[in-house]
Amino acid sequence: MPVTHLCRVAALLIALVSPAVTQVGGPQSRFEVVSIKVSGPKSVRGSEGGPGSKDPGRFTYGRCEILSLILNAYQVDTFQVQSRIALDRDAFDIVAKVPEGATKEDLRAMLRNLLADRFNLKVRVEQRDSDSAVIVVAPTGLKMASSGAKETLGTPKQTSACEFPVLPAGKPGFSSRLTTVHDLPVTCSAAQQQSVADLSRNLRQYNGMPVVDGTGIKDKFDFTLAYSTELAASIDADPIDVRDLAHALTQQLGLQIVKRKTPITFVVVDSVDPSTTEN
Repeated sequence: MPVTHLCRVAALLIALVSPAVTQVGGPQSRFEVVSIKVSGPKSVRGSEGGPGSKDPGRFTYGRCEILSLILNAYQVDTFQVQSRIALDRDAFDIVAKVPEGATKEDLRAMLRNLLADRFNLKVRVEQRDSDSAVIVVAPTGLKMASSGAKETLGTPKQTSACEFPVLPAGKPGFSSRLTTVHDLPVTCSAAQQQSVADLSRNLRQYNGMPVVDGTGIKDKFDFTLAYSTELAASIDADPIDVRDLAHALTQQLGLQIVKRKTPITFVVVDSVDPSTTEN
């Protein structure tokens, strides 16, 4: 799992629920055994194991703050969590035994119950109409190749300045590498068997707005995408056509960003008390 925010960002998969959210029911909704300790000098930041990994029965989370747990448990980005209480002040090391046959969604339910049981977290999950960067198909049409196609589309000029990550053959994935071109930060992303919705979740935000898939396309694609987080209109296009995200999407993938109001999930923290958390 990526260390940055320790989470997948901008997922819109949470249903609108009642104002007071605590425990979550279900046969696979709790860890069988869990140990929580305040992180020490030798603690290592990051998570390992759990459903879908090489060690599905054991889940560890090192140097994680309450905020990181919320982001993972509710599959939201940082801007979607609202709290008057500091959620990143303390860090904890968690070691948990996962029930046999648990899924990734079960793991998120376990984390939600862990937050309620051991961190005394009470939240409200709300949906509000907010400005969003909605990805739609550009007038020129898609420029992405369906997964498995022999032709290569959505590939900007390849240079040593922008080397795209290499993904394992035949396996779905999305990986990004940050480099510098003409003294500008450039993100070089490679995707394999990914939908536009997957792309939107990985892009997360554009100009402070969440990125949302508005295409409705379910197909999977293989593509690369290179863009700068800073405008580069006055820069020579050689050796690579450095563009901001909106221009790169249109030129390289045949997609465009439009600003629209869409329902966005927010997690509002009412109270939390980790004082009795540690074993």
